Amino acid sequence: MTKKGKVLYEGEIVLGNVVIPCYILDDGTRVLSGRNMQEALKMVDSDDEAKATSGTRLTRYFNQKSLEPFIYNGKEPGHYEPIECLKGDKKINGFEATVLADICEAFLEARKQIKLSSMLSFFLIPYLQHHCINKRSESIYQ
Repeated sequence: MTKKGKVLYEGEIVLGNVVIPCYILDDGTRVLSGRNMQEALKMVDSDDEAKATSGTRLTRYFNQKSLEPFIYNGKEPGHYEPIECLKGDKKINGFEATVLADICEAFLEARKQIKLSSMLSFFLIPYLQHHCINKRSESIYQ
């Protein structure tokens, strides 16, 4: 079930050369744009139809059996559920802000214990190492 909320405040988080819109909802939840979070993680589908669907690749990784022990380790069942935000009439699909750091940690831990796909090994992991390690306590939690 997708959580819903109304946007009260908005801003941006900059990771490398990717800007991720962020929002604070009426219940205090901090949310990052799903599409831009996916772009920041270098999980962007190449075809135009997939690009038009927010978070499609991210959802596939959440459901990948080999990554489940790392992604869901110690997390509540709904931790990675998308959040539908309403900014006036505009619908924004996103994830709770801590999900970005949790994904980074999960993929970096998975790399230590299993053989990852070539996309993860060659593109995503070096990016995560550069942009996510030791940055967990920055603006996502402040």
